[in-house]
Amino acid sequence: MGWCTLMCDTRAWSAEQHRAAKRQIEVYKQWIRPLINQGDLHHISRRPGDAHWDGMEYFDSKSGKGMVFAFRGIKAGELSHKFQLKGLDRAGAYDVWCEDEAGSRRQEAGARLMEVGLQVELGQPGESELIYLERQ
Repeated sequence: MGWCTLMCDTRAWSAEQHRAAKRQIEVYKQWIRPLINQGDLHHISRRPGDAHWDGMEYFDSKSGKGMVFAFRGIKAGELSHKFQLKGLDRAGAYDVWCEDEAGSRRQEAGARLMEVGLQVELGQPGESELIYLERQ
């Protein structure tokens, strides 16, 4: 969650791996890098560890864009978690969608995301998700 680097021989990758890497580099350039440079960083979980959920949020109040990095721990049974977001406009509405779930876009109230939290469900221990936020 800083600079982007590849430290492997990409010539051995399949066409599918090249397409996936290209998409992730686009995400980095369009969303992550601007948020790191201009946004605020919020730690939205307790102290991280392998067993439990971990989350970080970047949010840029000027552009109204943000991103949540959600990581599921390895503890069995913790299929979902609520992250209380920070730095949003309480009176605003936000489009929320996930990188890995096409068609998952929904609208949430800023106050709800900050008070009740952003519900994240990940089926497998060690799984992660990028969640986008954009003020409407």
